Amino acid sequence: MSLYSHVESNTYFEVVKHEYWRKAIQCEIPALESNQTWATTLLPKDINDIGCKWVFKMHTNRRH
Repeated sequence: MSLYSHVESNTYFEVVKHEYWRKAIQCEIPALESNQTWATTLLPKDINDIGCKWVFKMHTNRRH
C-alpha cells in the first residue's frame, strides 16, 4: 500500500473509518499512559476536565 493512499482528515469520525489510523490510535494510547502523559480518571462533579486535540497528519521524509 502506498504511503500516499492513506487518508488525512480533520475529524475523528472520518479518521476511524480507516484501519491505518485505528492502528495508530491503538499504539498511541498505551504509549501516553506508560509515559504518564495522561491518566483516565473520574472527576468530582465540581471539577472541569481539560480537553485535548489529536492531529492526524502523515509525516514523510522527502529528500529534495
